[in-house]
Amino acid sequence: MQKRVFVLGLLVIAGAVFGAAVVLSYVNRRELRRRLMGVHLTQDFEGQLDSATTVATTGTYSVAPGLIDIDGDTVFHFGKSTCEASCFSGHETTLRIAFPAPLFVRTVSFREKELDSNWGSDGVVLLDGVPWKKGVQGPGSIVFNHFGRPLYNDIMPDEEFRYRELQVDREVTVVELKVTDITNRSAIVIDDLIIE
Repeated sequence: MQKRVFVLGLLVIAGAVFGAAVVLSYVNRRELRRRLMGVHLTQDFEGQLDSATTVATTGTYSVAPGLIDIDGDTVFHFGKSTCEASCFSGHETTLRIAFPAPLFVRTVSFREKELDSNWGSDGVVLLDGVPWKKGVQGPGSIVFNHFGRPLYNDIMPDEEFRYRELQVDREVTVVELKVTDITNRSAIVIDDLIIE
């Protein structure tokens, strides 16, 4: 009986400490979750990109990829190109996360939204250079639609963010979120990227 009370007391103390750590700040909560739950990367895009993250582009842009503010929240913007239509692989942005060694990745999750309208911009997630799932032949290129507005080129802007969680369950060294067919009419943004 005394042993149960002692263990219960430790759980209450641990809960109070854990709760205090969570309340202290969002950054501390994220770091605590990362350590306890096997999270390899959390990126909320507040401040700057994680040191494991780089950005590469193909083509010319009227709005460069990078961090922007939307309603007080900083998100990663894949950019708007100078291309009007049929941009395909000529206008791409890749957000690349490279780990120093292979890690077992259970999931890749994030929130995403397409701004301004929906013309172009197809999102694909690559794991060590291989698409997370196969795409389908579209006009001029293969369309993956791992992220981006589900009805491709319907000209309608998104009203809210969508949550994506991709089941991986394998070792990965490089995770890439790539947007292809970037036009001058719309742009995909992401937030709260978690690789665990």
